[in-house]
Amino acid sequence: MDNAIGTNRRSGRWLFSFICLGAIAAVALGALAAWQADVQRSRADEMESHAASAALLQGAGVEARASAELLRTYVETGDEALLPQFQSHATVALEGVTGAAAQGAESARVIAGQGSGLIESAGQVIALRKVGDVQGAAAAMEQMSLAFEGLSVELENAIVAEQGKAATLEDSAASADALSSRLLLAGLIAGGLVAIGAVAFATGAIFGRRTPKTASPI
Repeated sequence: MDNAIGTNRRSGRWLFSFICLGAIAAVALGALAAWQADVQRSRADEMESHAASAALLQGAGVEARASAELLRTYVETGDEALLPQFQSHATVALEGVTGAAAQGAESARVIAGQGSGLIESAGQVIALRKVGDVQGAAAAMEQMSLAFEGLSVELENAIVAEQGKAATLEDSAASADALSSRLLLAGLIAGGLVAIGAVAFATGAIFGRRTPKTASPI
């Protein structure tokens, strides 16, 4: 009888230890799952920022090419009705690059500065054409075109860089999300085992107190 009581007590201590360790594991796994969820959200936000920067830079490239073509046509024809369109496209292009810089695209700041310089050069081209200096305007336009081509290459490189960062962060966010889900599942399993252990411990404690009385010897 004494041996049985001792065995029950040892089993109860082991079960209690298991419950404590399981509870610690469940809490730790839950905390890790929450941390990974925060990581996933952070990387998803960064991914969206870089994707937005890439889209803004792409739009800026389209607008810049349109403005360059309008300016070239103006130099050739002298049609001043083209100037408001040129100014509109150039302004939208610069705003797109500036917006990408605000999103965190580092190279966009440099490109924005160069774009502002090109707009100033365009003003000189327009001034020459307005006074009838067609050859001077054409020569200035040619020099400006070389600078524009270089800027276009930088713009394309910036777009590729931003798209690459967005893709990398998207993969990283997906990995963090998957890990968070696995940790949460493990935490739930640990919590379930703790609950089962607690029930078993409580049941053992209740029935352990109901030890049968030994019959008195006749």
